[in-house]
Amino acid sequence: MLLAPPGAKRQPPAPSAGETQRRSLPIFQARGPLLSQLRSLDRAILIGETGSGKTTQIPQYLYEAGIGRQGIIAVTQPRRVAAISLATRVSDEKKTELGKLVGYTVRFEDFTSDETRIKFLTDGMLLREAIGDPLLPNCVMKTHPMGGVLVMFDFSSLNAFP
Repeated sequence: MLLAPPGAKRQPPAPSAGETQRRSLPIFQARGPLLSQLRSLDRAILIGETGSGKTTQIPQYLYEAGIGRQGIIAVTQPRRVAAISLATRVSDEKKTELGKLVGYTVRFEDFTSDETRIKFLTDGMLLREAIGDPLLPNCVMKTHPMGGVLVMFDFSSLNAFP
């Protein structure tokens, strides 16, 4: 083990490969201003290129900034495979076991717990959960009165017009 000489400044540890990848996404440069705006808004529509980090990073930014910590940050996906794979990726990025901080709910499968704060779910499961809460289906991002945040990504326009 190497020790630094007395009085030497300690260097912060180098970012992990996952952290380096997160920082390389286009959304990272907008993190600060984006969070400032989101704190002051009731609803927002975010538009970005495919691969910019919207779906995987925005929920993490909201959680890290304490937005919606009292409830759940819900992220919709049109297909179950997308909901499961994105939950797995974000869980890996947060270095947590899937189903703990980050989980998913798809038809016939609920991989969440009381600890879950970022939840990926299909549009159909969101609609099922929203039956008892008429405020949820009409928004793109909404701070829920109970303290949660709903984030809808890749919400199919076909689902918007039954």
